[in-house]
Amino acid sequence: MAWVRLADDPTEVAEFTQDWVRSAHSKFLVDESLGPEVARVLRDRGFNVRDVWQEDLNGKSDEAVFQHAWRTRRILLTHDTDFMDDRSFPEHSNAGVVVLPGGHGNEEALGKALAMLVSYLGRMPEIWRKSKVVITANGEMTVRSRQEDGRMGIQRYRVRQGVPEMWEDE
Repeated sequence: MAWVRLADDPTEVAEFTQDWVRSAHSKFLVDESLGPEVARVLRDRGFNVRDVWQEDLNGKSDEAVFQHAWRTRRILLTHDTDFMDDRSFPEHSNAGVVVLPGGHGNEEALGKALAMLVSYLGRMPEIWRKSKVVITANGEMTVRSRQEDGRMGIQRYRVRQGVPEMWEDE
């Protein structure tokens, strides 16, 4: 069990870069736990972002917010870890959920997580559909999603000194 540097084969990187450039931008829905400032920051960077105030969802149940994100195919951004509960918020009807750090006022952690969000989840929304992501204050990203064999899988990533790494159990 260790952190392993992700492959940096030039051909692989070039192919991914081309796919990334041609892919669609992700669309986001900002939960009230994050506040309208997060929506503004992402919008100022060119992202298609709505927030619960624009959608008349402020004060509504988490279930209503989750269903709206699914219907409008928007990745839900939140501080609320309740959205990680698959019984209440099933992965099969989920456009993507990202739980961000900074819920207790750690603006630096939130800023770094937003940079990571834009880098990794800013495009290719179809990859994140039916996934749940947690980005921690120390910059680790855990992705939970259904695998091809039907089991739930977990992948962990981080960037250390500019080098992307993935956690491998074997």
